[in-house]
Amino acid sequence: MKKLLCTIFILMLSGAVFAQSDTAHFNRGVAQFNNGELQPAITSFSEAIRLNPNHAEAYARRAWAYNRSNNSDQAIADANQAIALNPNLALAYFVRGTAYVNRFNYERAIEDLTKSIELDPNNALAYNNRAIVYNTLRDIDRTIADYTQVLRLDPNNAAARRNIVEPLITRAKRHVDRNDYDSGIADVTQAIRYDPNNAEAYGVRGVAHQSKNDINRAIADYETYLRLNTNQRDPTRQSISSMLASLRNPNTSNPVPNTTPRPAQQTQPTQPAQTAQGISWDVYIAANIVDRYSGQTVRREFKYQIRTRDEVDARSQAMSQFLQEYPGANSISVIRTQRWAGN
Repeated sequence: MKKLLCTIFILMLSGAVFAQSDTAHFNRGVAQFNNGELQPAITSFSEAIRLNPNHAEAYARRAWAYNRSNNSDQAIADANQAIALNPNLALAYFVRGTAYVNRFNYERAIEDLTKSIELDPNNALAYNNRAIVYNTLRDIDRTIADYTQVLRLDPNNAAARRNIVEPLITRAKRHVDRNDYDSGIADVTQAIRYDPNNAEAYGVRGVAHQSKNDINRAIADYETYLRLNTNQRDPTRQSISSMLASLRNPNTSNPVPNTTPRPAQQTQPTQPAQTAQGISWDVYIAANIVDRYSGQTVRREFKYQIRTRDEVDARSQAMSQFLQEYPGANSISVIRTQRWAGN
């Protein structure tokens, strides 16, 4: 009887040591990873996996370390194993999605990062990485939405505060181009909140205020622009300087650059097809237009979301809407489309 009890005790003790060793190696790997010791972390996670082959998080953590070591293939393999062991492990989808970013597989990256966010809505890194993908694809609205979520979760995130500014200014210009001055002012004011020394932001807001005949605010923004941008040879600065002079001297003509006037009803989007339940397309159009901010001809990208089952029909609807909004544009082309399901 004593021998039996002794054997049971030894087995229980060995099981406890097994569990402690598994956890100890995992925790050591986490600490090493947080300290930037990637190879030691990989070794520790590997030992944890050897002791416990069903340790999903160890696979996910090792995948993260591999990805940080620029080994995206091994990162994806480990993330796949982690997901096979635990399909609800948000970290595994985050790591695999980030690895797909590194491999320029943006569609798979968006799928995985979106799944990670669904499982863990408070993961600021997942929103940040998806924002990077959207910005690479020039999907400005989704870029801004994701960076906004990052800053909601992490208000002091310096990278997100910096990276959201350019998309906000880009969208503000598009609003101004479409005579939606209030939306343009809202976007560029947000950009200024994140970067108070961004001269371009004040210039764009000044144009919007002047277009609304809000002269005092336009003058204030133009003055700030000229104070921040001291490059006398900059054509945009010269244009802003001329506009400011005209506002200070009402007897001169108003030199605000303008696109071809168009009836108000033409700025309304065409109605999407009603037969495309759950299917929409983002259609990206590039064209040369007159920039109301600088007065120069510039090439811009525009995104239209069209709900229809057929890609050709989506392109046609987007082009029709664009031509209504920008009748004076030239060198127009559809540069790409992206299909979304379940929208």
